[in-house]
Amino acid sequence: MFRKIAGRIIAAVLAGAMAFTMAPLAAYASSAGMPAGDTVESAEESASVGTSEETAEESSSVGIFEETAEESASTSTSEAAVEESASASTSEEDAEETSSASTSEAAAEESASTSTSEAAAEESASASTSEEVADSSDSGAAGRYTVTYVDDMTEQERERIENAAAERLHSSGGTDSSDSLFYPECAPLRFTGICVDDGTSAQDSQQGSSQEENVPERVQATSQNTGYYYTQLSAPQKAAYRAYMTEAANPTSTAVISISTSDEVTEDDMQVARYAIEYDRPDIFWFGYSYKFSYGYGSNYISGLIPTDVYSSEDKYEADVERYNKACDSFMSGIDTSEPPAAVAMKIHDKLISWVSYDYEGAGSSTDIWPHTAYNALVLKSAVCDGYSKAYEALLYRAGITVTLIIGSNHAWNSLQLGGDWYEVDTTWDDQDYTEFQYKYFNLTTAGMSAEKSAHTRITDEVAPYFPTASGTHFSYSYMKDCGKTLDAGMTSEGREMSLGKLVGGTLSLLSVDTGATSWELKICENMSGSLGAIDKLLWKATSSLNAGTALSVTSAWTRPKPVLTVTMSSTSGDMSLSLSVEFDNGAFGSLSCDLPVSSAADAMPFLDLGSGSWVRSAVWYVYSNGLMSGTSATTFRPNDPLTRGMFATILYRMAGKPAVTYSARFSDVPSGKYYSLPVTWASNAGLISGYGDTGRFGPADNITRAQIAKILYLYAKSKGYDLTATADLSGFADKDLLKGNFVTYMKWAVTRGLISGTTSGSARYLRPGDSATRAQCAKMIKNFLR
Repeated sequence: MFRKIAGRIIAAVLAGAMAFTMAPLAAYASSAGMPAGDTVESAEESASVGTSEETAEESSSVGIFEETAEESASTSTSEAAVEESASASTSEEDAEETSSASTSEAAAEESASTSTSEAAAEESASASTSEEVADSSDSGAAGRYTVTYVDDMTEQERERIENAAAERLHSSGGTDSSDSLFYPECAPLRFTGICVDDGTSAQDSQQGSSQEENVPERVQATSQNTGYYYTQLSAPQKAAYRAYMTEAANPTSTAVISISTSDEVTEDDMQVARYAIEYDRPDIFWFGYSYKFSYGYGSNYISGLIPTDVYSSEDKYEADVERYNKACDSFMSGIDTSEPPAAVAMKIHDKLISWVSYDYEGAGSSTDIWPHTAYNALVLKSAVCDGYSKAYEALLYRAGITVTLIIGSNHAWNSLQLGGDWYEVDTTWDDQDYTEFQYKYFNLTTAGMSAEKSAHTRITDEVAPYFPTASGTHFSYSYMKDCGKTLDAGMTSEGREMSLGKLVGGTLSLLSVDTGATSWELKICENMSGSLGAIDKLLWKATSSLNAGTALSVTSAWTRPKPVLTVTMSSTSGDMSLSLSVEFDNGAFGSLSCDLPVSSAADAMPFLDLGSGSWVRSAVWYVYSNGLMSGTSATTFRPNDPLTRGMFATILYRMAGKPAVTYSARFSDVPSGKYYSLPVTWASNAGLISGYGDTGRFGPADNITRAQIAKILYLYAKSKGYDLTATADLSGFADKDLLKGNFVTYMKWAVTRGLISGTTSGSARYLRPGDSATRAQCAKMIKNFLR
């Protein structure tokens, strides 16, 4: 999109009884064709609040509450409209006094004399509602709006965006006129407030409704909380906020809403509160853009809120709300809000970009407020920047995520809270002019976002002090890109080795420290060369699983409030392994398997050289008790000795149930009568283990490598008809390039099955495919394979 941006409009204040607060709507309308430095004089400013018939028609087009522009215009500046306005006051006398606060004919002429041309002066002079109203006031001062243009685009950016805009215009049947390609950025529309001293206190008006009453349920039900900005306001600003909420809950009423003067609410408070609601509650899309405030008699504080933009009928309001809620429900139907908040926010970000198209025509209009609403984004699927941002905010609210709106000089985006830190997201610029969405403006810090484009420079007005500062870095896209991905077994979401640690008296220790216990409190940890660190903040959930016939039972499940798993050994025989499925806070999925220390079962083994290593004892006990491996002597197992090819052929033969086989002298180095003679013959006949090419040798005394075990078990699994489709990503292993040909497939499968998890050296992980496998490592591989 062409980013020739109309700058922030400077408010003008008229002297006397009537003061006009910030009203950029009309100035923004002028900005599209105004050269840099031009100004609009106070007569045009008067027109911007609806004092001329022409401006009344413009006002009707910006109101989101009328059936048609014509219907709205017909109730604007005619005598009927004046009478209607008067009826909204507390009495005819009040209405006349209100009218007397309008710009006088003399003031209009004075404003006209400072206009940019005689024609503009005449148009300003005609802005009075009637001669009677003009004659009733002799006060007024010339103010002006200053419009500044900013263009920070490169020629390359401009060309790309112009081409994208042209494509969209062609695809929608639009014109390819060069003028149609250029739209100013969507400055978030700001409201007009009119302060009126009506000589009475609105709280005494029988027409008024107290803002202390409960806000109707239909407003409360539209969001899960009041919003971030409400919590930042002062007591008077909160009183103003509640008054506006009462008005929002009665969208067809023009009745005065009373505000106690004891709350000491000023015009500035009303303005801050108005913005706070807009930024807090995008679901209240019908919230008006124009109001009057009344002062209490003899008081400097506001006593009443007088709505001037209302829905034309209750039926229209109800229909719009129903359409909006259905659109939100439809959007959220595919979002699982039970997942980690960062993952939910990312999925909503992605879906919103696919859901909404940028409204180029709306970006060029200063009178149509619909493209600036969550309604347009979600119901009509078309919006400009603050429409995107309000929709994102409304959807995250539904997911229970704290979020708010951030306003720049001519742009809007979001700030959301994840894990206690704030992050900034711009869904508009992650979508706009790109055939596929991007993540350039996703989960940035405030400093990072403001460094991207000048449009991300925050406004510095009344609401600016309440903007949260985003400093979070944990959920940056580099971390979130693994959302939905299944990680390598035993790895954390940060790419480190995961392990179970034993918790004893509040101290974490490796499970290899065997105290002979039969019950364990376990924590999922990061294993850094034998030093454990809890990773509770990374974990979203963890579920455990145990094999049939296990000797274990889970007596206390892992939960976020108490991230400890309690496991008890319920019998002296059976499997002693525990498997965990883990989801991390970025929406990535991991898995962890662990062999627990054994006591009674270990006592049944005759081996004296196993030490206290838990995984060694458990793995050896498994293969020993199942008759798959025996010791090297009556009392030794020699767990750290390398395993030979003859030994592995024997283990495989026992796994297969010792099928009948007749010895054949296939290999010159495999004579008859050895413990491995029949196993090697069987494995060779089955195509599981071959010899050394044309040498005629098998090498039964040669050490078997980790890669060879992966291959043999893969071929064995294939012969049994096991599922071989799941394969792991080996990109995280520094030595993956050592694997050639089919060994890549074998190793991917072995890593997926948890047979090989790799080793860590410094910050790198290695497969070590050519390393010899030890007897203990082989015992664990076999145990994991057969589980």
